[in-house]
Amino acid sequence: MNAAGSAPYTQLLMALSSPRPPVIADVARAAGVSVPTVSRVLTGAAKVSDEKRGRVMKAIEELGFVPSAAARTLSWGRPQLIGVIAGNTSRYGYAETIRGIEESSRASGFTVIITVVESPEDDEVDRAVSSVLGQSIAGLVVLKFDPPGVAALHRIPATIPTVAVSGVRERGVPQAVINESAAAKEVVEYLLGLGHATVHHVRIPPSRKEDGRTTGWRRALIEHRSEE
Repeated sequence: MNAAGSAPYTQLLMALSSPRPPVIADVARAAGVSVPTVSRVLTGAAKVSDEKRGRVMKAIEELGFVPSAAARTLSWGRPQLIGVIAGNTSRYGYAETIRGIEESSRASGFTVIITVVESPEDDEVDRAVSSVLGQSIAGLVVLKFDPPGVAALHRIPATIPTVAVSGVRERGVPQAVINESAAAKEVVEYLLGLGHATVHHVRIPPSRKEDGRTTGWRRALIEHRSEE
């Protein structure tokens, strides 16, 4: 870069001494190129001359510019992240489901990011959804185990590849359905078969009037009593 061209670059460096992180427009000004040219260097979407590429890379280094997730994704050729939205991560069912998602994703070369939605309130749901959609994700898995999960699922844009994990099938959404009713019924029948007079069921607040576990538990007790 000649002396005449170095003055704007020096001024820009001084302006960027403030806490504001540099953006792609700053890189373009410092390198003396257009914003689309910087974008092409970052993504590799089109050929850029070695001279311009060198100026852009120098500006990126000098300014400490960090490319966005979207730009990195374009450069890699595909998103590398699978987003998971869950109402809880510590309860056994949630934790085991997330573990299965993570193991399967890792085996396919993806990394899992987890966002917790703590309540079905609009502000909290919007925060959780915005947080995960702010990343460059290949797809999204929503644990529809509770009211926060249900609310989050209904807030996901249709353009995002999404799978719901739940105990009840819902139209219009690809789902991995857990047959909670059959599993609960099998457990209750086993305990009754050991000679117990009855089996009690303690449940967490469901996302609807009655969840699959409660249905299976109730069905097993009714069938057992009818056989006595």
